Amino acid sequence: MLNSLNQYLGIKSNRTIIKINPQCSINNVNSSSLKLKPSLHNDVINFKSKLFFVERLSKIPNFKQWQNKEHSESHCGPYCAANAIVWLSNNGYKKLYSKNKSALINELACYFKTKPAPIGTSTKDLCEGLDKFISDKGYRGYKIEYQGIRPGGKYGVVAMCPDLAKIKDSIEAKGMVLLNLGIYKKNLSVDGTPVYTKQYGHWVTAVGYGFNGQNYNPNNIIIHDPYNKKSENLFLDFSKLNNGKLITEKEAEPVLTDEAKGLYGSSTGIPYLNKDEMVIMNGVVMLKMPDKEI
Repeated sequence: MLNSLNQYLGIKSNRTIIKINPQCSINNVNSSSLKLKPSLHNDVINFKSKLFFVERLSKIPNFKQWQNKEHSESHCGPYCAANAIVWLSNNGYKKLYSKNKSALINELACYFKTKPAPIGTSTKDLCEGLDKFISDKGYRGYKIEYQGIRPGGKYGVVAMCPDLAKIKDSIEAKGMVLLNLGIYKKNLSVDGTPVYTKQYGHWVTAVGYGFNGQNYNPNNIIIHDPYNKKSENLFLDFSKLNNGKLITEKEAEPVLTDEAKGLYGSSTGIPYLNKDEMVIMNGVVMLKMPDKEI
C-alpha cells in the first residue's frame, strides 16, 4: 500500500487514466486533487461518474477504541458511529455533537446498550439506539436502513445480502454507513464446499469507495477501523462469495441464513487478521439525514 501518491497510480477503467497531484497524500486526496488525463481514445470521464469517492477520507475522524482499556474489545459500534456524528456536526447538523469526544462515545454506548466483550453492540440495539439518539437531538426526516443476515426489525429490508451499489450511494449522502464485519476462518468440507466459521464481529465506518490505495477497484470499500492501531485508511477489496456455509453458533442475536452465497468477502485490507482469517460483510446500517435541518 502506498503512503503517498507521488506518481501515476493505475486507477484505470476502459476509458480513463487518472493523474494524482504529486502534493497530495492518500489521507487527504479529494476530487480537487484528481486530474483526468485522456486515454488513447480521448474519452474522458469526470469525477461525477462515480468511479470512486475519496472526498471524506481525511474529513471523517478515525477514533480508536483501543486507547481506552475499558472499550478496547467491545465498543467498536459507538466509536464508528462517533466518527460519522462528528463529521455530520461539521457539515450542517451541529446539534448532534458538543465537541466532547469522550462524552459522545459514552453517550452512544448508552443509547446502543453496548455490553462488555464478547457481546459488544448488536445490530438491533445499534439501529434502535441511533434512531433514538438522532431523534433526541431534535432531528426529523432522517432514514435508517439495515441490510444483512440478521433481523432488522422496522429498519430491515428483504435483502439479506448487502447491496454494494446502495452502500456506495449512502457513502456519498449526508449520513453514515456502518459495516458489520464478521471475521471468519475458512476451511473446506469433505465435498470441497467452503465452510466459514465465525470468530467475532466488528463494526467499522465506511468513508469512501472504488480505490484500494493503488488501483481503481469498483468493489473496494474504504474504511476507518477503530481497532486498527494506526490512524490510516484501510481498503477492503470485496468479492461475492459463490457458495459456502456460515457457522455462527455463538451468535448472541438471530441469524437469518447459513448460506454464504451472495455475501461479500475480503481477505485483504485488515492488518491484524491472522493468515487463515477473512472478513465477510454480515450487514450494513445506513443513515441518511435530511438535506436541511428539520
